[in-house]
Amino acid sequence: SLTSLYQNHDKVLLERINTMVGRKKSKQACSKGFCRRLKEDMISQLPDHLICLILNHLPTKDVVKTSVLSTRWKSLWLLVSGLDLNSRDFSDFNTFKSFCRHRVSDSNKALWIKKLKLTIDESVDNAASYLKSWIDAAAKRKLQHLIVHSLPHFYKTPENLYECETLVYLKLFEVALNDAKFVSFPCMKTMHLEDNVYPNEATFKKLISCCPVLEDLTVIIYGKDTKSFPVHSRSLKRLALVRVGMSIGLARPGPARSPQNPYIFEPGPARPVKIPSLYFKARPGPNRLRVSSFHSGAISEVVINAPRLCSLRIKDNVTKSFIVKNMGSNAKLDLSILFGLWYFDEISVTSRRSSIHRFLPGILSVREMTIHPRTFMLMYRYLALIPLPHLPKFRYMSRLSVTLGVSDLQFLPAFLVSCPNLKSLILESNSNSSEKMRFKGNYQISFSSVPKCLLSSLEFVDIKTNILEYVAGQQLVKYFLRNSKILKKLTLHLNYCSPKDDIVKKLRKFPRGSKTCQVAIVFD
Repeated sequence: SLTSLYQNHDKVLLERINTMVGRKKSKQACSKGFCRRLKEDMISQLPDHLICLILNHLPTKDVVKTSVLSTRWKSLWLLVSGLDLNSRDFSDFNTFKSFCRHRVSDSNKALWIKKLKLTIDESVDNAASYLKSWIDAAAKRKLQHLIVHSLPHFYKTPENLYECETLVYLKLFEVALNDAKFVSFPCMKTMHLEDNVYPNEATFKKLISCCPVLEDLTVIIYGKDTKSFPVHSRSLKRLALVRVGMSIGLARPGPARSPQNPYIFEPGPARPVKIPSLYFKARPGPNRLRVSSFHSGAISEVVINAPRLCSLRIKDNVTKSFIVKNMGSNAKLDLSILFGLWYFDEISVTSRRSSIHRFLPGILSVREMTIHPRTFMLMYRYLALIPLPHLPKFRYMSRLSVTLGVSDLQFLPAFLVSCPNLKSLILESNSNSSEKMRFKGNYQISFSSVPKCLLSSLEFVDIKTNILEYVAGQQLVKYFLRNSKILKKLTLHLNYCSPKDDIVKKLRKFPRGSKTCQVAIVFD
């Protein structure tokens, strides 16, 4: 196919450049070896537009090197439609500026530019004015892909950026945006906004609302920014929203939690560590430290309204409340949120009960969900506060992926009560070395009930960690095998095991509730 031809020629071209560029240009060296290579050079036999497609996959600094290969290649690189320019690749900024002016601003040479990536990696006066002229020149040539990365100085983007009406893809990384009075992105389909500084919420709203065909949006929020960043879009299909605060606090060394109470720090001398933004509240009793919730500057609420959304990823440990509206029943959800909490005791979870209650209805219709460990525990603690008849149900969910520590395995069946039609469960472990040492002994768990999904819908269980090395893990595997009535396959990934080990022989003797269940063991 043409795609494979590009890939093969791309590899050949890289090898050709490495062997040909930098050789001495003496006539004697060229006479025999170069002529022989020309006869073998299939790439040079391709038409210009195909060669340019191949060169588009190379960094610009390597594309320019091809100009020394032959007379034909001398100006061929000027026809390449993509430019990846980093000030670090030049001897000084003046050289970088001169190259950009020659390649981007020149009316004839800029005619071919469809993709432009600009990275300014040094402090320069008037950098914003240079960006303005380069973006303006590229925009006049119907630029389609633009990436601006100004690390780490937060240069202001020019206002003419908001009027690049041919843009299909935009990525802004560590830039300061101007106040948007007018925005027109009629062709924009993908937008990636990472660690930028926004003058106000109105500018962010305009960036989204003025993209009538936007499908993919990634927003990674600068740590000190306390704006809410609501997302309203009728066309959006995929959204990733990331906000994680960081600060310096105090924590205790040694076991972070115990089987009796997984959310109490053990006594011990304090030491400074870097952890998500918290304030610390003393708990009665000697040498006890309680982590209560995030700093008072936590964001109050984020609203997401995108009726065509089919994939949503949220990673946020700061925002106190989320509202998701109009999410479809075929959507995928990747959830790592804490509602501004760090400690999940009954008092703390109760303080966010109304926020979680408002959030859940917007996600109950999802088809697939990935839930991260601390979010799982927060949701479990919340569901424990709800009377069984009023328990919210993920009735459309067919696939659940969850990451748990050994001490949290006991809570999984109770959580599955809210997933009555679950078909596939993927279980991973985040146990660290200290937790493995604590729970590798005879720490046991018990299960008081069997959720509906095990009796009527669960068909596949994939355990991607070697939980059989723990007694609690063995109990969980035995629980699934014994109580899953229509289970078709349970897959176990075992590290440092062989088919002859006692634990594997023991596993094969576990009773099974499903006559058609197969146990697949993967020895990693």
